[in-house]
Amino acid sequence: MWSSIKNVDVPKTFSEAIEYQSKSKSVLFGGGTYLVSEKNTKINNLIDINGIIDKTIEITDDSIVIGAGSTIQDIVNKLSDFPLIG
Repeated sequence: MWSSIKNVDVPKTFSEAIEYQSKSKSVLFGGGTYLVSEKNTKINNLIDINGIIDKTIEITDDSIVIGAGSTIQDIVNKLSDFPLIG
């Protein structure tokens, strides 16, 4: 992380996350690749939503639903038993 980050909030609900986000210079953090690549020094507060975002991957006969918190590795692991669709 960089020196502009002074605080990390860890909400238990989405409502709490929105309340934290009302603070100035706050940003939601769920992975964070863009935070590292951009290094926005105006951000002072991170709101870590990793514990409340959906990481579920559901597979049915005609669809795959991937939760926003799923990582690429989660997807690879879940789909590794399925043949490629051609």
